[in-house]
Amino acid sequence: AAPPPLDLVDGSSVLDIGSGYGSFVLHAALHHPLVQFVGIELKQSAYQASLDTLRQLQELRRQEGHPSLDNVTFYHGEAGAVIKKEKLSFSHIYAFDYCFDYYRDDEGYTDDLIDALDNMPFKIFCSATRKPFWDMFEMDLREVHFGEGCQNGITAYISRSGEHHRMYFYQKKAKPSKSLHNVLKLIGKVVPLLRPKDRILFYREMVKQHLDEQAASL
Repeated sequence: AAPPPLDLVDGSSVLDIGSGYGSFVLHAALHHPLVQFVGIELKQSAYQASLDTLRQLQELRRQEGHPSLDNVTFYHGEAGAVIKKEKLSFSHIYAFDYCFDYYRDDEGYTDDLIDALDNMPFKIFCSATRKPFWDMFEMDLREVHFGEGCQNGITAYISRSGEHHRMYFYQKKAKPSKSLHNVLKLIGKVVPLLRPKDRILFYREMVKQHLDEQAASL
């Protein structure tokens, strides 16, 4: 299980990038009826199959008097473009298969997806892709470990094919506060103009101002 702050809770929202035939989204949505699930799939045939399955399940559950999976939405298209067009944001992002192989071309798909993810305040990102891949695109991610001494990642099993894949979990790194950013920007402009002995006084004053601002915001 994920650490408590990262768990799915009522009101969470989950994105499946490369949702295929919708297996993950549909299974998870049945177990978490108060969580919103969205799948984005690039292949038209797989997207259509997921829609058909969703409609069949919704009708069956209505007939049986159960909640009708209204917490599921599927989109067709490139993930980055869909996220931007629909103005989507999620607390949890899931990318099980190697869907990013589709983006390793010259059409700019990867850049669009990275931009979309980078602007999203997600809590956790579960991916079959190792961190060096995301580092290439300057994604500010840190690995999530599940308990002391536990390595990042779990092994996922695909029942249809019998394959095993390693999944990795990431969080966004905390970005510098606005006040700290302003301090660093000012230092870069002013420090080269100061005499060495004045630089120490300048550093002390900037640090003091930053600490005062941080204390006032608590």
